[in-house]
Amino acid sequence: LKLVSPSSSIGGEAQLQLAICVDSMGRYEEAKEKYKKLTTHRDFTISRQAENFLFGFDAQEMMKTEKYKYDSNTYRPYFDVVSTGEWDTMYVNRGEEDDVSISAIDKIIVSSVFVFPVLLIIGLKFL
Repeated sequence: LKLVSPSSSIGGEAQLQLAICVDSMGRYEEAKEKYKKLTTHRDFTISRQAENFLFGFDAQEMMKTEKYKYDSNTYRPYFDVVSTGEWDTMYVNRGEEDDVSISAIDKIIVSSVFVFPVLLIIGLKFL
């Protein structure tokens, strides 16, 4: 941030990214102040994005989401798996065989779904 002018497009983008990082770290009040400061940036895209992030804070207050608390350890495994790129291995069936055989009852049900409409059409033709 010290190498670029804060009023330039690159400086505004850097400040916006810093505000997003602060927001992600849970320092919401500090992030909110940074977003408010960026709403007056001369680059329209930067100011518009900052307004969008501020809208999120306003929506939280309006919907009173602070009363809903959750244990972060409950959801941590899901976020960690996605962030490490192993999302496709989380729900893999480990150690159990895949049952790909179709039972006789399943075969009867599937065939009746296909055969019944054909018989119905043939029956209606001869009426």
